[in-house]
Amino acid sequence: MAPNQHVGQQIGVAWGHHRSGNNDQAINEFEQVLSLAPDSIDAYYGLGLALRDSGNADRAIESLQKAFQITSESLEATNKVSDAKGAIAGSSNDLGTDDDDRYMMMTRMIAQRLDELGVKVELNLKTLP
Repeated sequence: MAPNQHVGQQIGVAWGHHRSGNNDQAINEFEQVLSLAPDSIDAYYGLGLALRDSGNADRAIESLQKAFQITSESLEATNKVSDAKGAIAGSSNDLGTDDDDRYMMMTRMIAQRLDELGVKVELNLKTLP
């Protein structure tokens, strides 16, 4: 099994634990994912939610802030590539992929969860034409 496939399956298991209210198990699974994929937005986001639901707001905030940082950086990088390709092709800056949409959506979702925990973050979402 490819490493990414294993990580994806493990994230699915972690989300299953979280949905079932088994947050300690979810936390354990998400932390294992992060040991294999330390920049996993999905694992940091899920870990943050499981920590929040288990009553550990401080650690939840740390995890969600890390997820926010990664999504923000990924969105910025995606937009730079999109701008460069658009300038070369003389067209819009839409990559024709779902990456930019995914990072925008994740950034908004994470910002909402942080807001619910009393942490305000600045959204700097570039809209595509």
